[in-house]
Parts: sequence; C-alpha cells; structure tokens
Amino acid sequence: MIVLALAFFAVACERGGGEGTAALDELDRLAFVPTGRVPAAGASVDDDLLVDVFEVTREEWRTFLAATQFDADDDWKAKLATWPQETARWPASWMTRDEALRFASSRGMRLPTSVEWLALAAGPQGRLYPWGDTRFDSVANTLELGLLRPVAVGSFESGRTPAGVYDVVGNVWEWCSDALPSLSVDGGKSCVFGGSYLYYARPIYSHTGSEYYALALEPASRADDIGVRLVVSAREYLWRRASSWGDGASVRARLQRVGERFGPSALPLLDELAARPGAPSVFSALIAGARP
Repeated sequence: MIVLALAFFAVACERGGGEGTAALDELDRLAFVPTGRVPAAGASVDDDLLVDVFEVTREEWRTFLAATQFDADDDWKAKLATWPQETARWPASWMTRDEALRFASSRGMRLPTSVEWLALAAGPQGRLYPWGDTRFDSVANTLELGLLRPVAVGSFESGRTPAGVYDVVGNVWEWCSDALPSLSVDGGKSCVFGGSYLYYARPIYSHTGSEYYALALEPASRADDIGVRLVVSAREYLWRRASSWGDGASVRARLQRVGERFGPSALPLLDELAARPGAPSVFSALIAGARP
C-alpha cells in the first residue's frame, strides 16, 4: 500500500511571511550527509553535504524555466504542455544533464557525484536499500507497483533513508555529474542512479562492487523517467545562508528541529561555524537540536 507522507513537503512549501522566510523553507527541505567512507563506492566523501530531501518537482522546474526564459525552447514548451497542473508535485523529468546543471546553478547547488549519490543512498553502513538491507515491497514507486507513472515526491514514508531522503529508489532516475569508472566508456558517459517507475526494484549496489542500480548515459540523453536531486557543500551553504534566516523564538524553534534532523554527525561542522568571527548567534539553535 502506498503511504502518502506529504505533510512535511506541504509545510516546507507553504510557510511564508514573517519569520517563515523562503531561506528557512529551503533549509527545511535539506538533509545532512556527513563526510566519510562510502562502502558502496569503495571511496570517501571529503565534504559534509546538504541534500534535497525530495527530487526536484515539476512545479520547481516550471518556475525555473519561466524565470530564465529557458522555456522559449519549442521542445520544452511541448513537454510542459503534457504536465497537468495537478501533477505539480510529481518529479520533474526529461532534462539533459546540462539542463540539470543549469537548474542546480540557479539554486546555488550542484548535481551529486556518483560517490556522493551512493553516500546519500547507502550511507556509511553500506545499506543495500535506502531503508536498510532487507527488501520490502510497496515502499518505492518501481515497476512492481504497476503504476507506470511518477507519483508525488515524498509519497513513500517507509522507503526513505535514515536521514529522511525520499524516493532514492524508484519514481525517477537521478542525474549525477559524473560516472563511476565501471559505468563510463572512454570517459564520455554520465550516469543516472536509483531506478524509476519503469524498472523493477534492485539493491543500490552489490557487495562485490561490480553492479550498481545505475545506467550509463550520454549527457544529452532525455527520458520521461529521468530527473534530478541536488546537493551542496554544507559548510558553504550554512555559512552563506545563515544571516538570511532571521532570529526570534519561532526561527530558533525551526532551526532546532532542523538540527534534530541533521543529528549528532553535524555537530563538528556546526561547532566550527558557530566559532567563526561574526557567526550569527542562531547557529546555537542548530547545535542544540543536533546534540544527542
């Protein structure tokens, strides 16, 4: 059974005015992925990351196209005409890797590398699935469900990662900025990870490191089941955005809840940022929430 878990998405999108600023709304939709070894990739992530909790939605993509006049392209106009308004919370798709890069830049973020994607998907534990090592049915929008279409992001509460990242497996494939060596051909390929509604569920990777739930693609590829999720350096992002969060009781309460989601693994970074000269005092609210 599909468990609809859209309350978090709705709250993050609908807050506004006063201390419920757009900057805080955006922070509410990011999960923390710490630096460290990534067993699934046989490599390490060298920078703490903030990761989109949800895949980029059609509503977000449509807004981007309108703001950049990118939708003047006849092909994109035709594609947008097939996206009814009631599908606004479905994941956006059909973009090339370079178009995804342009969207990421507009948000001050970027595409994950293959190793970073595996870090957010499988974690330092090397999970085989986003939720753990045991396969379960009906916790992701894969071909087993037979829907043959996307669903609203965040629809599968039981399928999220421990950090709270939704739809890592299923719904739509997700672009990466590069390809693992085993997936590249003469260095000319990119890749997408995580499967889609048109593919059966599989483990994220094999313990031998020889297989991944990924496809090697040319960067100019398009498909109705290829979308995107963004990442950014947590150190860079938090320092750059902290002054825009504001202050006050309700802001600090929201930041404390964000810190609780980030968890203790974020404390070294948060302590470092709070100790910088001129650091906004609201870092203390994130720290209070992250403490065990």
